Amino acid sequence: MASSPRRTPLDSGFLPSHSGTSRRLSATTGPCHNIPIADIPAPCGYAYDLVRDFRLSFGTGKSLSFVRPCSMPDITVTSVAEFAKALADIPLAPGRTRFFRGHSDYRKYKLEPSVFRKPHLIENEELLIQEAKIRCPSDLPSSLSFIEVLVRLQHYGLPTRLLDLTANSLVALYFACKHKEKTEGEVLVLDIPNDQVKFYDSDTVTVLANTARRPKGFDVEALPAGKHEFNEDPEVGKLLHDIRSDKPAFRSIIEPLDLRRVVAVRTRLDNARIARQEGAFLLFGADGSKLKPAKVPTDWLACGTNAQRIIFSNKHKLKRELLSFGVSEQSLFPELESQAAAIVERYRNKYSRKKI
Repeated sequence: MASSPRRTPLDSGFLPSHSGTSRRLSATTGPCHNIPIADIPAPCGYAYDLVRDFRLSFGTGKSLSFVRPCSMPDITVTSVAEFAKALADIPLAPGRTRFFRGHSDYRKYKLEPSVFRKPHLIENEELLIQEAKIRCPSDLPSSLSFIEVLVRLQHYGLPTRLLDLTANSLVALYFACKHKEKTEGEVLVLDIPNDQVKFYDSDTVTVLANTARRPKGFDVEALPAGKHEFNEDPEVGKLLHDIRSDKPAFRSIIEPLDLRRVVAVRTRLDNARIARQEGAFLLFGADGSKLKPAKVPTDWLACGTNAQRIIFSNKHKLKRELLSFGVSEQSLFPELESQAAAIVERYRNKYSRKKI
Protein backbone atom coordinates (compact mmCIF):
# COMPACT_ATOMS: atom_id res chain seq x y z
CA MET A 1 0.00 0.00 0.00
CA ALA A 2 1.44 3.38 -1.00
CA SER A 3 2.45 5.66 1.84
CA SER A 4 0.80 9.02 2.31
CA PRO A 5 2.81 11.96 0.96
CA ARG A 6 2.44 13.83 4.24
CA ARG A 7 1.62 13.10 7.86
CA THR A 8 -2.02 13.15 8.85
CA PRO A 9 -3.83 13.26 12.18
CA LEU A 10 -3.77 9.47 12.17
CA ASP A 11 0.00 9.61 12.66
CA SER A 12 -0.69 10.53 16.30
CA GLY A 13 -1.22 6.85 16.99
CA PHE A 14 -5.03 6.79 17.29
CA LEU A 15 -7.14 5.11 14.63
CA PRO A 16 -10.85 5.97 14.77
CA SER A 17 -13.82 4.01 13.56
CA HIS A 18 -17.36 5.33 14.08
CA SER A 19 -18.77 2.04 12.84
CA GLY A 20 -17.83 0.29 16.08
CA THR A 21 -14.73 -1.51 14.73
CA SER A 22 -11.10 -0.42 14.66
CA ARG A 23 -8.64 -0.44 11.83
CA ARG A 24 -5.03 -1.36 12.56
CA LEU A 25 -2.00 0.76 11.77
CA SER A 26 0.41 -2.13 12.16
CA ALA A 27 0.46 -5.78 13.11
CA THR A 28 1.07 -4.88 16.74
CA THR A 29 -1.57 -2.74 18.39
CA GLY A 30 -2.96 -1.98 21.78
CA PRO A 31 -6.47 -2.58 23.08
CA CYS A 32 -9.54 -0.97 21.55
CA HIS A 33 -11.66 1.46 23.58
CA ASN A 34 -15.11 2.96 22.91
CA ILE A 35 -15.07 6.62 23.97
CA PRO A 36 -17.91 9.17 23.83
CA ILE A 37 -16.72 12.02 21.62
CA ALA A 38 -17.70 14.64 24.20
CA ASP A 39 -15.47 12.93 26.77
CA ILE A 40 -12.32 12.87 24.65
CA PRO A 41 -9.72 15.19 26.25
CA ALA A 42 -7.87 17.66 24.11
CA PRO A 43 -4.53 15.89 23.51
CA CYS A 44 -1.46 17.27 21.85
CA GLY A 45 0.00 17.16 18.36
CA TYR A 46 -1.90 15.45 15.57
CA ALA A 47 -4.25 13.81 18.09
CA TYR A 48 -5.52 17.32 18.88
CA ASP A 49 -6.43 17.81 15.21
CA LEU A 50 -8.02 14.36 15.09
CA VAL A 51 -10.35 15.03 18.02
CA ARG A 52 -11.28 18.45 16.63
CA ASP A 53 -12.05 17.01 13.17
CA PHE A 54 -14.21 14.18 14.51
CA ARG A 55 -16.11 16.45 16.88
CA LEU A 56 -16.95 18.60 13.86
CA SER A 57 -17.86 15.60 11.69
CA PHE A 58 -19.94 13.54 14.10
CA GLY A 59 -20.95 15.91 16.90
CA THR A 60 -20.48 15.15 20.58
CA GLY A 61 -23.32 12.70 21.17
CA LYS A 62 -21.71 9.65 19.57
CA SER A 63 -18.87 7.30 20.41
CA LEU A 64 -15.65 6.53 18.58
CA SER A 65 -13.49 3.44 18.90
CA PHE A 66 -9.77 4.05 19.24
CA VAL A 67 -6.80 1.75 19.10
CA ARG A 68 -3.34 2.90 20.12
CA PRO A 69 -0.45 1.11 18.40
CA CYS A 70 2.14 -0.36 20.74
CA SER A 71 4.97 0.55 18.38
CA MET A 72 5.62 3.37 15.95
CA PRO A 73 8.51 3.97 13.55
CA ASP A 74 11.58 5.78 14.85
CA ILE A 75 12.93 8.95 13.25
CA THR A 76 16.66 8.53 12.61
CA VAL A 77 18.52 11.82 12.18
CA THR A 78 22.09 12.30 10.96
CA SER A 79 22.44 16.08 11.19
CA VAL A 80 21.23 19.07 13.18
CA ALA A 81 19.15 20.12 10.17
CA GLU A 82 17.33 16.76 10.13
CA PHE A 83 16.85 17.01 13.88
CA ALA A 84 15.26 20.47 13.51
CA LYS A 85 12.96 19.17 10.76
CA ALA A 86 11.86 16.23 12.91
CA LEU A 87 10.93 18.62 15.72
CA ALA A 88 9.09 20.94 13.33
CA ASP A 89 6.85 17.99 12.39
CA ILE A 90 5.68 17.64 16.00
CA PRO A 91 3.18 20.47 16.55
CA LEU A 92 2.67 21.92 20.02
CA ALA A 93 -0.92 21.80 21.22
CA PRO A 94 -2.49 24.90 22.81
CA GLY A 95 -2.11 25.19 26.57
CA ARG A 96 1.15 23.25 26.77
CA THR A 97 4.82 24.11 27.28
CA ARG A 98 7.52 22.16 25.47
CA PHE A 99 10.61 20.77 27.18
CA PHE A 100 13.34 18.38 26.04
CA ARG A 101 15.59 15.75 27.57
CA GLY A 102 18.54 13.96 25.99
CA HIS A 103 19.41 10.30 26.65
CA SER A 104 22.78 8.94 25.53
CA ASP A 105 21.37 5.40 25.21
CA TYR A 106 17.67 5.16 24.39
CA ARG A 107 17.59 1.41 25.10
CA LYS A 108 18.87 1.85 28.66
CA TYR A 109 17.62 5.11 30.15
CA LYS A 110 14.16 5.79 31.54
CA LEU A 111 12.31 8.89 32.74
CA GLU A 112 13.34 8.24 36.31
CA PRO A 113 15.33 10.42 38.73
CA SER A 114 18.77 9.19 39.78
CA VAL A 115 17.85 8.61 43.42
CA PHE A 116 15.35 5.90 42.40
CA ARG A 117 17.83 3.94 40.28
CA LYS A 118 19.60 2.14 43.14
CA PRO A 119 17.95 0.77 46.32
CA HIS A 120 20.73 2.05 48.57
CA LEU A 121 20.05 5.59 47.36
CA ILE A 122 16.27 5.89 47.67
CA GLU A 123 16.21 3.93 50.93
CA ASN A 124 18.58 6.51 52.42
CA GLU A 125 17.35 9.62 50.57
CA GLU A 126 16.80 11.78 53.64
CA LEU A 127 20.18 10.74 55.09
CA LEU A 128 22.04 11.66 51.89
CA ILE A 129 20.55 15.14 52.06
CA GLN A 130 21.29 15.60 55.77
CA GLU A 131 24.86 14.41 55.28
CA ALA A 132 25.40 16.94 52.49
CA LYS A 133 23.93 19.78 54.59
CA ILE A 134 26.20 18.90 57.52
CA ARG A 135 29.35 18.64 55.42
CA CYS A 136 28.73 21.65 53.14
CA PRO A 137 26.88 24.29 55.20
CA SER A 138 28.27 27.22 53.18
CA ASP A 139 26.92 25.71 49.94
CA LEU A 140 23.55 24.81 51.49
CA PRO A 141 22.65 27.71 53.82
CA SER A 142 19.43 27.68 55.83
CA SER A 143 18.14 30.59 53.74
CA LEU A 144 17.50 28.19 50.83
CA SER A 145 14.08 26.64 50.43
CA PHE A 146 14.11 22.85 50.30
CA ILE A 147 13.48 22.71 46.54
CA GLU A 148 16.49 25.03 46.13
CA VAL A 149 18.52 22.61 48.26
CA LEU A 150 17.52 19.75 45.93
CA VAL A 151 18.41 21.81 42.85
CA ARG A 152 21.83 22.62 44.26
CA LEU A 153 22.49 19.00 45.23
CA GLN A 154 21.45 17.91 41.74
CA HIS A 155 23.87 20.48 40.34
CA TYR A 156 26.77 18.93 42.26
CA GLY A 157 25.88 15.34 41.38
CA LEU A 158 24.08 14.07 44.47
CA PRO A 159 21.15 11.83 43.40
CA THR A 160 17.77 13.50 44.00
CA ARG A 161 14.11 13.10 42.99
CA LEU A 162 14.63 15.77 40.32
CA LEU A 163 15.08 14.98 36.63
CA ASP A 164 16.77 17.57 34.41
CA LEU A 165 14.92 19.10 31.48
CA THR A 166 15.74 21.96 29.13
CA ALA A 167 13.70 24.40 27.10
CA ASN A 168 16.39 24.31 24.37
CA SER A 169 16.29 21.33 21.99
CA LEU A 170 19.94 21.77 20.96
CA VAL A 171 21.02 21.54 24.59
CA ALA A 172 19.13 18.25 24.90
CA LEU A 173 20.79 17.00 21.71
CA TYR A 174 24.21 17.90 23.11
CA PHE A 175 23.63 15.94 26.31
CA ALA A 176 22.40 12.94 24.32
CA CYS A 177 25.68 13.07 22.33
CA LYS A 178 28.02 13.95 25.22
CA HIS A 179 28.77 10.37 26.34
CA LYS A 180 28.74 6.85 24.95
CA GLU A 181 29.51 7.65 21.33
CA LYS A 182 28.95 4.03 20.25
CA THR A 183 25.35 3.88 21.50
CA GLU A 184 22.18 5.27 19.94
CA GLY A 185 20.93 8.37 21.71
CA GLU A 186 17.54 10.04 21.67
CA VAL A 187 15.90 13.35 22.47
CA LEU A 188 12.58 13.18 24.28
CA VAL A 189 9.97 15.85 23.61
CA LEU A 190 7.66 16.61 26.53
CA ASP A 191 4.63 18.82 25.99
CA ILE A 192 3.49 19.53 29.54
CA PRO A 193 0.14 21.17 30.38
CA ASN A 194 0.70 24.72 31.56
CA ASP A 195 -1.10 24.09 34.86
CA GLN A 196 1.46 21.35 35.61
CA VAL A 197 4.42 23.72 35.14
CA LYS A 198 5.07 25.26 38.56
CA PHE A 199 7.37 27.93 39.88
CA TYR A 200 9.88 27.01 42.58
CA ASP A 201 7.81 28.66 45.34
CA SER A 202 4.55 26.84 44.50
CA ASP A 203 2.83 25.08 47.42
CA THR A 204 2.60 21.88 45.36
CA VAL A 205 6.35 21.99 44.74
CA THR A 206 7.02 22.56 48.44
CA VAL A 207 4.88 19.53 49.40
CA LEU A 208 6.45 17.22 46.82
CA ALA A 209 10.01 18.32 47.54
CA ASN A 210 9.64 17.72 51.28
CA THR A 211 8.60 14.10 50.79
CA ALA A 212 12.35 13.57 50.29
CA ARG A 213 12.78 14.21 54.03
CA ARG A 214 10.48 11.38 55.02
CA PRO A 215 12.02 7.98 55.92
CA LYS A 216 11.82 5.00 53.59
CA GLY A 217 8.73 3.61 55.35
CA PHE A 218 6.58 6.58 54.29
CA ASP A 219 3.72 5.09 52.27
CA VAL A 220 1.03 7.25 50.70
CA GLU A 221 -1.27 4.26 50.15
CA ALA A 222 -1.34 3.56 53.88
CA LEU A 223 -2.63 7.07 54.65
CA PRO A 224 -6.35 8.01 54.88
CA ALA A 225 -7.99 8.93 51.57
CA GLY A 226 -10.22 11.73 52.92
CA LYS A 227 -8.62 15.17 52.92
CA HIS A 228 -9.45 16.01 56.55
CA GLU A 229 -8.42 12.60 57.90
CA PHE A 230 -5.30 12.67 55.72
CA ASN A 231 -4.12 15.99 57.17
CA GLU A 232 -4.83 14.79 60.73
CA ASP A 233 -2.68 11.66 60.30
CA PRO A 234 0.51 11.67 62.46
CA GLU A 235 2.74 10.79 59.46
CA VAL A 236 1.34 13.71 57.48
CA GLY A 237 1.85 15.87 60.58
CA LYS A 238 5.59 15.14 60.34
CA LEU A 239 5.56 16.08 56.67
CA LEU A 240 3.75 19.32 57.57
CA HIS A 241 6.46 20.05 60.14
CA ASP A 242 9.09 19.81 57.39
CA ILE A 243 7.02 21.94 55.01
CA ARG A 244 6.66 24.68 57.64
CA SER A 245 10.43 24.98 57.89
CA ASP A 246 10.08 26.35 54.32
CA LYS A 247 6.72 28.09 54.76
CA PRO A 248 5.86 28.77 58.41
CA ALA A 249 2.29 29.85 57.56
CA PHE A 250 1.49 26.72 55.53
CA ARG A 251 -1.94 25.39 56.54
CA SER A 252 -2.97 21.74 56.99
CA ILE A 253 -4.65 21.49 53.60
CA ILE A 254 -2.48 19.06 51.65
CA GLU A 255 -4.33 17.39 48.79
CA PRO A 256 -3.66 13.63 49.18
CA LEU A 257 -3.27 13.11 45.42
CA ASP A 258 -0.57 15.78 45.25
CA LEU A 259 1.90 13.34 46.80
CA ARG A 260 1.46 11.02 43.80
CA ARG A 261 2.12 13.65 41.13
CA VAL A 262 4.92 14.62 38.81
CA VAL A 263 5.23 18.34 38.10
CA ALA A 264 7.60 20.45 36.03
CA VAL A 265 9.47 23.05 38.07
CA ARG A 266 10.96 26.30 36.86
CA THR A 267 13.57 27.52 39.32
CA ARG A 268 15.34 30.84 39.73
CA LEU A 269 18.15 31.34 37.22
CA ASP A 270 20.61 32.32 39.94
CA ASN A 271 22.82 29.42 38.93
CA ALA A 272 24.94 30.15 35.86
CA ARG A 273 24.81 26.56 34.63
CA ILE A 274 21.00 26.36 34.80
CA ALA A 275 20.77 29.70 32.99
CA ARG A 276 23.15 28.61 30.22
CA GLN A 277 21.35 25.28 29.80
CA GLU A 278 17.86 26.87 29.98
CA GLY A 279 17.16 24.27 32.62
CA ALA A 280 14.02 23.11 34.37
CA PHE A 281 13.17 19.93 36.29
CA LEU A 282 10.61 17.22 36.73
CA LEU A 283 9.87 16.74 40.44
CA PHE A 284 8.61 13.26 41.34
CA GLY A 285 6.18 12.31 44.06
CA ALA A 286 5.53 8.73 45.19
CA ASP A 287 3.76 5.87 43.47
CA GLY A 288 2.28 4.64 46.75
CA SER A 289 5.48 3.84 48.61
CA LYS A 290 8.07 6.60 48.81
CA LEU A 291 10.53 4.12 47.31
CA LYS A 292 8.70 4.15 43.94
CA PRO A 293 8.61 7.23 41.69
CA ALA A 294 5.28 8.59 40.48
CA LYS A 295 4.61 8.00 36.79
CA VAL A 296 5.06 10.68 34.13
CA PRO A 297 1.66 11.01 32.38
CA THR A 298 1.91 9.31 28.99
CA ASP A 299 0.21 12.21 27.19
CA TRP A 300 3.12 14.48 28.14
CA LEU A 301 5.40 12.55 25.80
CA ALA A 302 4.98 14.03 22.34
CA CYS A 303 8.01 12.05 21.22
CA GLY A 304 9.91 9.67 23.45
CA THR A 305 9.85 6.48 25.42
CA ASN A 306 6.22 5.50 24.80
CA ALA A 307 5.84 7.16 21.40
CA GLN A 308 7.78 7.79 18.24
CA ARG A 309 11.48 8.32 18.93
CA ILE A 310 14.10 10.67 17.52
CA ILE A 311 17.30 8.63 17.55
CA PHE A 312 20.85 9.04 16.24
CA SER A 313 24.22 7.28 16.41
CA ASN A 314 26.72 9.64 14.71
CA LYS A 315 27.29 11.60 17.90
CA HIS A 316 30.75 12.92 17.07
CA LYS A 317 29.50 14.57 13.86
CA LEU A 318 26.47 16.02 15.64
CA LYS A 319 28.68 17.53 18.35
CA ARG A 320 30.83 19.20 15.70
CA GLU A 321 27.71 20.67 14.11
CA LEU A 322 26.40 21.82 17.50
CA LEU A 323 29.66 23.67 18.06
CA SER A 324 28.86 25.85 15.03
CA PHE A 325 25.57 26.74 16.77
CA GLY A 326 27.43 27.78 19.92
CA VAL A 327 26.46 24.67 21.89
CA SER A 328 29.46 23.03 23.55
CA GLU A 329 30.99 22.05 26.87
CA GLN A 330 32.33 25.57 27.28
CA SER A 331 29.01 27.29 26.58
CA LEU A 332 26.95 25.00 28.85
CA PHE A 333 29.32 24.58 31.80
CA PRO A 334 30.61 28.04 32.79
CA GLU A 335 32.42 26.92 35.98
CA LEU A 336 36.21 27.29 36.01
CA GLU A 337 36.77 23.54 36.38
CA SER A 338 34.83 22.80 33.19
CA GLN A 339 36.33 25.75 31.33
CA ALA A 340 39.88 24.63 32.22
CA ALA A 341 39.26 21.09 30.96
CA ALA A 342 37.73 22.39 27.70
CA ILE A 343 40.68 24.76 27.11
CA VAL A 344 43.21 21.95 27.62
CA GLU A 345 41.26 19.67 25.28
CA ARG A 346 41.10 22.33 22.55
CA TYR A 347 44.85 22.84 22.56
CA ARG A 348 45.49 19.10 22.69
CA ASN A 349 43.43 18.71 19.51
CA LYS A 350 45.27 21.60 17.81
CA TYR A 351 48.62 20.03 18.66
CA SER A 352 47.51 16.63 17.38
CA ARG A 353 46.46 18.12 14.03
CA LYS A 354 49.80 19.93 13.64
CA LYS A 355 51.75 16.67 14.13
CA ILE A 356 49.69 15.00 11.41
